[in-house]
Amino acid sequence: AYNLTSDLGDVAAAVAAGGLERIRKVHVVVGKPIRPMLAERLGDPAEILNKLGGRCIAEYKYDGERLQIHKKGKDVEIFSRRLEKITAQYPDVVDLARRHLKADDAIVEGEVVAVDPETGDLRPFQDLMPRRRKYGIEEAVAQIPTTLFAFDAIYVDGRDLTQGPYQQRPQALARILKGNERFRVATYAEAASVD
Repeated sequence: AYNLTSDLGDVAAAVAAGGLERIRKVHVVVGKPIRPMLAERLGDPAEILNKLGGRCIAEYKYDGERLQIHKKGKDVEIFSRRLEKITAQYPDVVDLARRHLKADDAIVEGEVVAVDPETGDLRPFQDLMPRRRKYGIEEAVAQIPTTLFAFDAIYVDGRDLTQGPYQQRPQALARILKGNERFRVATYAEAASVD
């Protein structure tokens, strides 16, 4: 319940009101950040496939900042990996989410990456750091354009996707993200062999 809501007060209130039965009914809510699920390191690709039953999804690793985007109607909020609200630092991503996420309510995760404004090449993580400020945001947006690579759909129009098989989540993301070169689904492939 805490992982889904990141709100210990709500979890304690649920326990007090209804014990474990009430906790089992806790689900994700648009606007409340979800604690990120982090990868477990394994030794090699064979070990990964073995642990996951012979099939997995392999995603490209982008050198950016992980964002959790919450959309409710036209309202969009963005949270960092540490669950800090950083909406003001990414007004361009807010606008892209409004235009390209074709769901009334959604929670998606992605990696925002700095882009070279002249060549379009992806830039390293440290080039994003000037975006993490309180003042001069408009100038930073103009100087450091970004692309968002969405990699996960957590919630879509009343459906908590954390309760189903992972394979449904990239499919749901592809259905709701009508993107362009600045807001798109991350590159991934289903893998069933080490090669």
